Amino acid sequence: MQNKSVNLVIAAVILTAALTVPTAAQNQVPFKGSLQGQEIDTPEGGPPPTTLNTDGSASGIATLVGQFSFRYQLTVNLANGTATGSAQLIAANGDNIFTTIVGSSVPSGTPASFRSRK
Repeated sequence: MQNKSVNLVIAAVILTAALTVPTAAQNQVPFKGSLQGQEIDTPEGGPPPTTLNTDGSASGIATLVGQFSFRYQLTVNLANGTATGSAQLIAANGDNIFTTIVGSSVPSGTPASFRSRK
């Protein structure tokens, strides 16, 4: 019987922690900054190319993190303007934020130029 009560206590602790995380994520704070960098775009497939592999890096400064570096890798589908990939933001103190990227774009009216769709 003691084993069951220990399991219930552990389950309650895990449930409490799981329910606390979404609450903490709702406390949003302003995040403003700027960055400057470069990327290498490698067309693949085709001809003509069907995808564009993008490898980029940048550095900048932002509220809450100060100086930071930013790295990303994307695969862009040239037929429909969508992109998927991953990114990493590295703060000056060594903290890391890892994320996935999903995006799309539309032609801007200027040849070979696109605007990000929000």
